[in-house]
Amino acid sequence: MSDDKIKEMERKILEGLKLSWERLVAYKIKHDQSFVLSVDGKVVTIKARELHKLEEMKKSGKVGQ
Repeated sequence: MSDDKIKEMERKILEGLKLSWERLVAYKIKHDQSFVLSVDGKVVTIKARELHKLEEMKKSGKVGQ
């Protein structure tokens, strides 16, 4: 497989992962659900709306990476 084909496949996979994440967040927001995550070895629960707000703030540069 050529480098161009590999890069194109990688781009498509990442695009698909991004789309599936966006759909999952939208579903959880619609149903007022939360995500359960591990942060520094601790279990943390965060509402999907709050996680979405944090992601939007990161995109706009209001919160550090």
